[in-house]
Amino acid sequence: MKIKIATFFFTSILIYSCGTGGSSDAGISTLIEVTDVEPTYLTIDLITKIDNDNQGECTGYQIPIGDAVQVTFKSVIPENIKIQPSDVQITDYTVEFKPKTKTNIPVRRETYKTTCLIPAGQTKTCSFPLFEKNQKLYFYQNRWFDDFDITITVHGKEVIYDKSIEIGNISLTARISDIQEANEPNCTLNIP
Repeated sequence: MKIKIATFFFTSILIYSCGTGGSSDAGISTLIEVTDVEPTYLTIDLITKIDNDNQGECTGYQIPIGDAVQVTFKSVIPENIKIQPSDVQITDYTVEFKPKTKTNIPVRRETYKTTCLIPAGQTKTCSFPLFEKNQKLYFYQNRWFDDFDITITVHGKEVIYDKSIEIGNISLTARISDIQEANEPNCTLNIP
């Protein structure tokens, strides 16, 4: 089996991924196209500080959640297909964080399990959280504050034929830092 991925840039990002079907040696089951990525720029706050006694030392913190990207996929059934088109089940995705300016911050890659079904011949929007809580804390502890180029690579399988696919190069940018939010105390927080 061969997996083919082609990327085209027009007015929107199109990323294709296809696979061959079952016992067939030729033929394409489905083409997966990325038609939209929202947002393409994020501001990500790593820590929300808490100062219950207003003495200037933080008495605690919370880790904000909800930093996610919505990616819209379109399943295209090729003309003159000789096999049954398959739905595609997304199984996991890898997020790569590459700092734009600070050379002392290493490139980070994290893989997360997920599930999102793209029905054959239909459009589906899937959500991809960019961080787990412990990863945000790790960035904060290491003072990895910068603008980052983020690349998401999505992995999945054709449901009928159990063939693996990869949809790559979903790109966005994020400012990742300890951002002073409205009503957040300006206290000192040290996390070992």
